Amino acid sequence: SYCRNSGYKGRIGVFELMPVDNDIREMINQRAPTHVVRQAAIYRATHKLASACAFAGALAKARKATLVTGDSAFRVFEGQFKIQWLV
Repeated sequence: SYCRNSGYKGRIGVFELMPVDNDIREMINQRAPTHVVRQAAIYRATHKLASACAFAGALAKARKATLVTGDSAFRVFEGQFKIQWLV
């Protein structure tokens, strides 16, 4: 009865923590989808990108959209989603 017959008594939880800076907080406050916020945070952590670039990349990946840009910072995303380069 202690665990209300849920089967969780004595188990160990495994959690993932994500540091939330002001830019990520703003995405959360604007109710961006969780998977987009998570992907943007991963992009920011693994590449030296501005928050706007990370969010644009995450959104393009999530929506399977083509990103139209001339910014060379997006070269790190080649192969992850479609990019149409402006010349």
